[in-house]
Amino acid sequence: MLSATLLALTLTSAPPSPEAAKSVIEFFYDGQGQAPVLADAVLCKDIERKDKDKKFDCLAKYGATVPQGETVNVYLTYVIPHGDEKELMIQASHEGVVRATKDVKIKGQGLRTRTWRGFKVSKPGKWEFKVLDGATVTKTLTITAE
Repeated sequence: MLSATLLALTLTSAPPSPEAAKSVIEFFYDGQGQAPVLADAVLCKDIERKDKDKKFDCLAKYGATVPQGETVNVYLTYVIPHGDEKELMIQASHEGVVRATKDVKIKGQGLRTRTWRGFKVSKPGKWEFKVLDGATVTKTLTITAE
């Protein structure tokens, strides 16, 4: 229920129902010890770093392809209970071969936690990015480098 609520909140600009808002707020303030909820994951081309109103927003997402040699940002948005911390990983594979793994540490400091890790797609072909919580894959994103 919470995952569906968070996804709906992320994909629309309409205000959530009172029940949906209450569910997210209760999870944030009273859900300590529960797994964080991945609200959104995208392959991001450009992240805002200067404009304070949009700071750290993903401004442009990649489509199905990327020019070989570019850096692809795996951009994640989580809701994690206040005060909790979690270590995750992002694994980049090219044509089924793991090329890099990067650690990600998220903290429940605000209602929305955003983070990203960049990976250079140095070879042409299919690239796959897996978000891992331990050995569990929580999200897989793919793109083709040309």
